[in-house]
Amino acid sequence: MEAPQPPHPYGTPFLRVVALLLFAFLIAVLSSLGTYYFLQYKGIKDVSVDRPGPGPVFYTSPTPAQPVNVSPTVDPTTNWKTYTNPKWQFSLKYPPTWSANPCDNSTSFFFLLGPTKDSTGLCNSGFGGQMSVFVENGNTVVSHSLTSPDFTNIKTEQLSVNDVRGQRMSGIGDVSPDKDPVHGGNKGTTEIIYVFYTNGKTYSIGYSQTPSGSLSQNVSSDFDLMVKNTLKFSP
Repeated sequence: MEAPQPPHPYGTPFLRVVALLLFAFLIAVLSSLGTYYFLQYKGIKDVSVDRPGPGPVFYTSPTPAQPVNVSPTVDPTTNWKTYTNPKWQFSLKYPPTWSANPCDNSTSFFFLLGPTKDSTGLCNSGFGGQMSVFVENGNTVVSHSLTSPDFTNIKTEQLSVNDVRGQRMSGIGDVSPDKDPVHGGNKGTTEIIYVFYTNGKTYSIGYSQTPSGSLSQNVSSDFDLMVKNTLKFSP
């Protein structure tokens, strides 16, 4: 009779397979835990991990978002003076250093403006100054325009101000003094005209900048700001 065999240290073949699977599972868990703590405490941001599939998967730790500072929009016309005319149904703002003269009559109205007293028009004098707001009853839009050959480099822009459609025209005067001895011509003068029709009235806002003299100061940017940002039409 054969002597009995000592028991295998790991039991039956089935138990040996189970022990190997448990050992492999334990190794996988320890490996995963080691990778996790390595990423958490070693500061590695990008790690390539191989797994079954078309290619490696990359894990990226998020980068904290940086705060964005947004500066508030400042209205450059906040400290400007306000002019309101209920009769002619409009209002606007203009720089506090400018001079202004309102000129009213029964059929039309002029609001004359200038960066200096010398550049500001005078009522009933024939001198309109550097800037003016002209209002009259009826639709006379076509008569307020810049045309060739009196002007060159004419540009026209359609726009809306206070929900009223209109246009902005600009050009350079090309009439020499010898061709217009009464008014001295407009050679080299920059002209800008805004024209609107609403409330049964035509509103023409004009700007003139001569090459020299009292109307030579360049305030066209403030003029455009005055019209586009502050002009209001009342019902």
